[in-house]
Amino acid sequence: MKFRLIFSTAILVGLLSQIGFAQAQKPSPEMTAANNFVKAKNWQKAENAFAGIVKASPKNARAWFMLGFARHSQENWDGAIDALKKNVESAKTPAGMYNVAAGYSRLNKKDEAFEWLEKSLNNGAAFRSNIDKDDDFANIRNDARFPKMQLIVKQKRNPCMYSKEARQFDFWLGDWDVYVGKNKVGENLVELDTQGCTLVENWKNTTGGKGKSLSVYDGSTKKWKQFYVGGQGGVFLFRGEYKPKEKNMYFTAETLTPKGAKVLHIFEFFELPNKTVQQRWKQSTDGGKTYNTVWDSIYKKKTRQATN
Repeated sequence: MKFRLIFSTAILVGLLSQIGFAQAQKPSPEMTAANNFVKAKNWQKAENAFAGIVKASPKNARAWFMLGFARHSQENWDGAIDALKKNVESAKTPAGMYNVAAGYSRLNKKDEAFEWLEKSLNNGAAFRSNIDKDDDFANIRNDARFPKMQLIVKQKRNPCMYSKEARQFDFWLGDWDVYVGKNKVGENLVELDTQGCTLVENWKNTTGGKGKSLSVYDGSTKKWKQFYVGGQGGVFLFRGEYKPKEKNMYFTAETLTPKGAKVLHIFEFFELPNKTVQQRWKQSTDGGKTYNTVWDSIYKKKTRQATN
């Protein structure tokens, strides 16, 4: 059984609490003895011990799982599958599902292997498995369905990279020269971070001022948020949304002046047809009746000079 991040034998028992069916109480003497057989890799005695435990306690999910593990380690694929399915019935563990798939793969029952592997990956196994190197899946790795399993793993581990909403602001990514009119006013490097969930802005103007922002799509509110901090102490928390028809990322914020007067802000980014970006910032001091444009710039990608 090659679910290696969980089932390295030396640490198997210690990791049981991480796979969804650990017992809150201290293990029984029978479980302790059976686990010691696993540590010693005495699979036949481990199988006998866990078989006795599940006979006496048919709802012991952990014992069913370990029985499956002991049988799988002896290449008793059918017996392992039977025990692991009992584990899944009792506890619905992704590890149990994963190793049912492993048994079916060993038996070259590909339809069943893919059915159970997909189920396990969608229920949590994607975070702890390595299907590309797991020997149990050698029989199905060249099957046309295997790339779908690899994609599920990538999607589960990096959900933002596969989210349409989280990719709406990607047009701002890049290494930019920033202009107001014909004058270059600064440079901005905007990069992806945190597995594609965050756009990190690194701004510097031509007089040495700097600023940094984090922009993220918040799936819980279905809104974008940008937190900006400037080198002069300015702090803004913008909230907004992407408007696809206008190709416009539209943010708003509210701040107070030192005297306590409210200022409303509209902060917009427009994706332009020539691969440039327009950034516009407007403010209102009359409650939104009128707005004044305080910043209107064009982002142009830096051109790389050829090296000899």
